[in-house]
Amino acid sequence: MTKPRFEASPDVETCADFLRDNKGRELISYASIAEATGREDITGKSRHVLASARRILEREGIIFVVETGAGLKRASDAQVATLATSEPIVKTRRIAKKAKKRQSAVNVQNLTGEQRMAFWIGSAILGAIDQAASRAFKNRVEKSANVTDGPIPMKQTLDLFKKMRTTRKSLQ
Repeated sequence: MTKPRFEASPDVETCADFLRDNKGRELISYASIAEATGREDITGKSRHVLASARRILEREGIIFVVETGAGLKRASDAQVATLATSEPIVKTRRIAKKAKKRQSAVNVQNLTGEQRMAFWIGSAILGAIDQAASRAFKNRVEKSANVTDGPIPMKQTLDLFKKMRTTRKSLQ
């Protein structure tokens, strides 16, 4: 059995070097990336080259944002903060809501005991994710964050969960 190769192709390395060398915040057009890599269609058939180069650079802490139809720009600190927090939260909540809707299609009686337990555990986790990603929870965390300037301790976050749960019960 051959050992798998985890090396970047020369085209990916060339693309990564080209993007890395662009230290400014100006737009890097797709045409200039295609010219540097020698690939004609960097947004079509050869898009994997650009995607791999961006992944390599992201591991180095260099993050780019897409300017639709034009090219890439190095992300500002504010953009990186949004990419690291707000966007994943919104996406996770959307996925959790979709999964919760699918749960109504499950006939729990047809599951084995082990499958049923896994289903209930997964359902509880999705409920927690949905609650943690809600606007109401975000507002509570925001109020808590206004008191301290820095990361919110885990204990304090868990206390906010408890308060949300008791608030929800009193509203029902």
